[in-house]
Amino acid sequence: MTSRLARSTLCVLAFAGPASAQESDDAARFKVAKAYEQIVADYQRIAATNSATARAAAGRLVTFAYRNVVDRAKDVEELDADDLYALGACHEGLGQLDRARELFSQSLKQEPRPRTHLAIVRVNLEHDLDLADEHFAAAAKLNSEYPSLRQFRVALSNAHVRQQDWGGAADYLERYMEFTKSLAQSQPGNPAVVAANAAVEKRLATLRRFAEMTGNTAPALNTQHWVQGKAVKISGLRGKVVLLDFCAMWAAPSRARMERLKKLHAKYADQGLEVMGVTLAYGHRYDPEKDEVDVNGDRAPADERADLGLFAKKHEIAYRLAVIGRATTDEFGVTSLPHTVVLDKQGQVNMILQAGDKEAEAEMEATVRELLGIE
Repeated sequence: MTSRLARSTLCVLAFAGPASAQESDDAARFKVAKAYEQIVADYQRIAATNSATARAAAGRLVTFAYRNVVDRAKDVEELDADDLYALGACHEGLGQLDRARELFSQSLKQEPRPRTHLAIVRVNLEHDLDLADEHFAAAAKLNSEYPSLRQFRVALSNAHVRQQDWGGAADYLERYMEFTKSLAQSQPGNPAVVAANAAVEKRLATLRRFAEMTGNTAPALNTQHWVQGKAVKISGLRGKVVLLDFCAMWAAPSRARMERLKKLHAKYADQGLEVMGVTLAYGHRYDPEKDEVDVNGDRAPADERADLGLFAKKHEIAYRLAVIGRATTDEFGVTSLPHTVVLDKQGQVNMILQAGDKEAEAEMEATVRELLGIE
């Protein structure tokens, strides 16, 4: 049931549109910034409640309120820096990012502020990352202690990851870790704070490892057993483009990646593409009839390798498969599955696809074609 606070706030949002002619049709009296701040404050009050129904309704009414602010602002002759920022935020909330960028830039010309620079960062994370970097630096220069800088460092780190710029991503995360490390040192008895810092530290080490690998010769692949295909070293595949897939037959995302790799292998193997699947020994049992994996972990190594062969046959996987040790996954910076490394014809790391990286996965075939020299 919607709380009394939520109901009253919903009423405020519902009437955030144009006032009556008797009240404030006089555009000169309409303050865009004040109207925007009221909408945000009202929504935040509802978001603090436990009513999912109220929050959903408020979300729809906020959109309605943004539209009304935009409409009313058309009749305002002069907009100051606060008004331009607020109007830009309304357009951003409506998904009108080009107009939001224009308004934030106009606000910035009137009065440079960290929040406005960061708003430009926000609307350019997926549009123009170089510009986002510039405006973040400008915000930090204006106020190096501005509170929102921390969360924007994380957002920019993630944006650089999506661009496969591991060094840039690591630089932002390293600065963010200054905060998490300080927090952990000040609260050593807080397990959540200590664990959060440890997670950031681990992620930073992974990004640094990726930055070291990219553009350089791939580490050696130390295999324990070959399940399918002839034994081969990465150094023996020079002249071919290699897709090295760290996988697991029990993981659904890994299986989905295998299906994509199967298609690429079938399409480009004759043109110089080599696909290799490598997995740790987990001790899992595979049932080919049900196509299910029992993850109880008590399967003998030799039996599990036989199961991997059955899995490959069941799923019509024609490329090489091997079992590796954990030292190899550590060397390649593997922290989740699937994890695919693309090597060029010189054996150098060209691309790293982590689990859930849909953008890079969608670009994988284009990358393969480019490395193979296929137009």
